[in-house]
Amino acid sequence: MALLLCLLWLSFISVTPFAQSTPIKEEILDSTSQEKLEWISRPQNAWEKVRLKLGPGPVHYVYQGCNPNFKSQLTTLWTTWLPRKDAHELLLNLQFAQDDRTPVTILLLETDEPVVSFDTKQRGQEVVAPSPFNQITEPKDLEEHLYAEDLNLGKISKTGFHLGFSYSGSCMLINAVRLFYTRCPGFTMNQTSFEESSAGSGLSRGQCVDGADEVSTPKMECQSNGTWGLLQGSCVCGAGFQAEGNICQACRMGSYKPTSDSEECRPCPSNSRTHSEGASKCDCKEGYDRLQDDPPHLGCTKPPSAPLNLTVHHLGDTMLILNWATPADLGGREEVMYDVECRQNTEPAHDPWVQCGASIFILPQPTGLTKTVANITGMHPHVSYKISVHARNRLSAKYNKTESVQSITVWKTPVIISPAPVTTAHSQQKGQRLSLTPPTIAGVLCGVLLLLALIPAAFCFLRRNYHKLSK
Repeated sequence: MALLLCLLWLSFISVTPFAQSTPIKEEILDSTSQEKLEWISRPQNAWEKVRLKLGPGPVHYVYQGCNPNFKSQLTTLWTTWLPRKDAHELLLNLQFAQDDRTPVTILLLETDEPVVSFDTKQRGQEVVAPSPFNQITEPKDLEEHLYAEDLNLGKISKTGFHLGFSYSGSCMLINAVRLFYTRCPGFTMNQTSFEESSAGSGLSRGQCVDGADEVSTPKMECQSNGTWGLLQGSCVCGAGFQAEGNICQACRMGSYKPTSDSEECRPCPSNSRTHSEGASKCDCKEGYDRLQDDPPHLGCTKPPSAPLNLTVHHLGDTMLILNWATPADLGGREEVMYDVECRQNTEPAHDPWVQCGASIFILPQPTGLTKTVANITGMHPHVSYKISVHARNRLSAKYNKTESVQSITVWKTPVIISPAPVTTAHSQQKGQRLSLTPPTIAGVLCGVLLLLALIPAAFCFLRRNYHKLSK
């Protein structure tokens, strides 16, 4: 689908019309402005040169073929040899008058140098004045019968040429011969520049403007009327440039364009910048980087910060659960993975920490974790462990950042479980003997009260008996 849209866009570019500049006319000959004319009459004396003032211009040389000695005989007037200059296609403006309607044949003889022998058998173009003149007494009477004809004499390739006028009528007058060719002016369109070119020179190859790249070879043809034809091929602004009118403008500071297309410059993505205009990419700021396969719009990223809230939960003597939270800064990337590292030190007075032995397992795996939890089994009591969690992304391989690690030290001690008391038959009997029931308590209280009542009674009895003995 994208390819189809691209082809349609290129087709549209190829046929898009544009404002044409004024064609350039390059003169080869204007007979009215020549101080002398030495044209060649065949047969000799069939044509005569006179000076007249016809029309608004000054007095100039005019050729007439009115010699009665050559009436009804084919006569030809040839110009001197004329260099073609940069012409590839000749145009003629002929102003003439005649007293009959006998055709005048225009002949073009291409040569690389002047010749004295002319070939009148070649095919030419015929013209006839629509209004013949009769008896003329004054030059001004002839002006009413002057007729101007514009002819395209066709392609020309040799160095120069002779132009001939063949006539077999009674009287003809050639007032003005203007030979010229047209050039198409140079112009710029759709990021493509063309220089001046002569009509009939074929397809001209254009050049992409500064900052543009060629999609397909740009070509145009300068037509006979001095206007350009349809544009073939195209150019587009290259990386670091965008189209502004028919030219390509460099992307300004802080913007970039990564490819050659018709898109505009775009602002630099996050954490990146440009150092000059015309940038095709944005460079990362200090502390940031990008991977080779990162898309340009992703911007620059960095490794993540350390995991947060690293905690442990003991499950017996040999196992614990490790939990942590996602880093506060993911570095601008979506992916984050965790690696869990275990180190141990059986004798705290000694250093350094060494890698945990093969008996310790980190589940579900020690590296490449995507969850924020892990189990550690196979631990031993009375051993110090340092558990570290590394947060990383795809960019972390280019850095060795300690800021992305959080560690915790764990001192494993035995979990002491107190035994529950065991009840025996002897203890049950002893408890039964020592147990005080409510009736027992009531009996004890009654005995105590009775004892307290007997003591005063006994005291009184003994005192009475003592007094009797004394008497």
